[in-house]
Amino acid sequence: TTRLTIMVIFLLIGSTAFALVFRGLGGDLWIEHTLSNLPGGAIGFLIIVNLIVYFARHLTRLLLDRKHDLHTEYTIWPPFPASMIRAALLTSGPK
Repeated sequence: TTRLTIMVIFLLIGSTAFALVFRGLGGDLWIEHTLSNLPGGAIGFLIIVNLIVYFARHLTRLLLDRKHDLHTEYTIWPPFPASMIRAALLTSGPK
């Protein structure tokens, strides 16, 4: 249990250091500016973020787990709940 506790503490220290440097260099403002100016409003944001997550998953799988062939597995995304789509459409109007 000591080994696990030390790993968790170092993970917390590393993530805190990363967050401090990221915010210190203005990374949070850059991300906010980039994501708020995407074409398509809220729907465009949802599509871009889903594509980023989809490709990040397959890239990490390709790099970390070479036993599986990526072409034999098909990822089926669950459909968005209607409430999320309605909320995105209502908030994507002109400001």
